[in-house]
Amino acid sequence: MRDFVRKPRNWFIVSIVLACLFALINSFISASQTNLPSYVQQEEPPKQEEEIPDIKTIEYFNEETGLSMLVPADWTRVTRNGCDAFVNQIDGATLLFDVHGYDPTMNAITEEHVINDVISSNGVLGGFDKDDNHSYLVIYELGSTDYFEYNVWDLQNTVRVSLQIPTARYSYYYDIAVYLFDSFTWEQAAPIPEEFCMFYSDYGNFEFGVPIGWEGSIVDGEYGAVSPNGSVMACSLTSTSADLSGITQIDYVNAASAGKSNYLLSSYSNTGLVLTAEATYTLNSVECVEVRSLLATGAFQYEFTFQCEREFYDTDGQYFMTAIGLFRILGLDRK
Repeated sequence: MRDFVRKPRNWFIVSIVLACLFALINSFISASQTNLPSYVQQEEPPKQEEEIPDIKTIEYFNEETGLSMLVPADWTRVTRNGCDAFVNQIDGATLLFDVHGYDPTMNAITEEHVINDVISSNGVLGGFDKDDNHSYLVIYELGSTDYFEYNVWDLQNTVRVSLQIPTARYSYYYDIAVYLFDSFTWEQAAPIPEEFCMFYSDYGNFEFGVPIGWEGSIVDGEYGAVSPNGSVMACSLTSTSADLSGITQIDYVNAASAGKSNYLLSSYSNTGLVLTAEATYTLNSVECVEVRSLLATGAFQYEFTFQCEREFYDTDGQYFMTAIGLFRILGLDRK
């Protein structure tokens, strides 16, 4: 967060492009009659200590979530719009902590979304940074106020920390903003796994995990993701009040084996509400594995399918199991 906030101020709409260039330079020394010079270790320059702004602070702790952050000690604590806030009585600068329930739409927010929101509010974007699967930082200006906003979430709560300062006092608050935001900590109760992002559908009001690095797409209403190994997971949804009790094992095999050679069911379970099955088959002389899971709720039928070559089952199969382990219908208890 520090490096991002410390970038030069730019109140025009910007696109932040991060490029990483790795170069491997190989050198060799041809045979010579002279001796190589001896190596002399260079002294490293002394590390500069981080400058701490001349401001006294105390720790703010939110009992609801367990998050903590330093706040100016001489700012007045108030409640604003139901949120804890700290106000500088001298110039009206405000540090606000907005804690509310999990919002699945946060996972899909991009810089484009933020730009559109800021422009629609007649504001100007100063910067945007999102370098993980559960947080982003945005700086923008509305009227005569500058905003530093850090948004972070887990699968239970969403937190927005907003520092709102007079535009004319930006230079004064610059290092203070860095210092305060760097002190933010939160031991999340329900973190999103690091290697996954969450996919949410308002139709059916459900979500599940998708491994980062798998290429996703939506075709004819069905979500699909392909791993670098070519393994495929898919999710589809059907509106129906029927349960799964009418699907016998023979019915399932007849339907699932269509177009597959040497189809062999290795496990099968059907409770009437949840159906799970695993099978092997041959495709282009390669042994493959298929895993399928169906859930009937009386309003919708959710179906997840995973297919991979046998050699990738132990790795990609675990990703799939974690993905559907993150499946839940919002508004219902977590599975």
